[in-house]
Amino acid sequence: MRKLLLILLFSVLLIGVVGASPRTYKQGLDANLLQSSNSATFVNVTNIVLGDGTVLYLNDAMTKQGNTFNYTLSGLYTTSIGTYQVCGIGDDTEEQEFCYTFEVKGGNLGFFIIAFVLFFILTFYGMSIKNEWVSLIGCFGLLVLGIYTSFYGIDLYKNDLTRVISYVTIGIGLGIGFQALKEITYY
Repeated sequence: MRKLLLILLFSVLLIGVVGASPRTYKQGLDANLLQSSNSATFVNVTNIVLGDGTVLYLNDAMTKQGNTFNYTLSGLYTTSIGTYQVCGIGDDTEEQEFCYTFEVKGGNLGFFIIAFVLFFILTFYGMSIKNEWVSLIGCFGLLVLGIYTSFYGIDLYKNDLTRVISYVTIGIGLGIGFQALKEITYY
């Protein structure tokens, strides 16, 4: 059992390390947007399309550090998981415009895997030893996870699949939880 837990923990950490890329930022944290140019004296960010489709019209200057220009997008704007697009313009010889995309990810996949596994094990372990209180605690955890994932998704993913997973989790939590409550109150 201990070996299985170590393998699960190691695989979660490995997935988090392998999944990172240079233009990937964590949800809710500042994103440093970079643009390089050898001849520009200034570069402005003209607009940013957020992960939820909202467009920010900025025309803000980027700070220059050598040949690289930097703009820090506040964590207030990186709350939506998804693909963002930043566009801008510099004063190169041809008024060079640029656009590129970056990803904002949740970064909580390991937490969800461990929490789902632990709450499911706790729920079914309580059922197997006929201890309704243990099952009820596991069901409460399943309900909280199900409700959270129905609103925010799981890590990068918020689609029909995560909605189905959350509804099934809520259903299992409610079904077994009501059965456990019935057993507790009738004895």
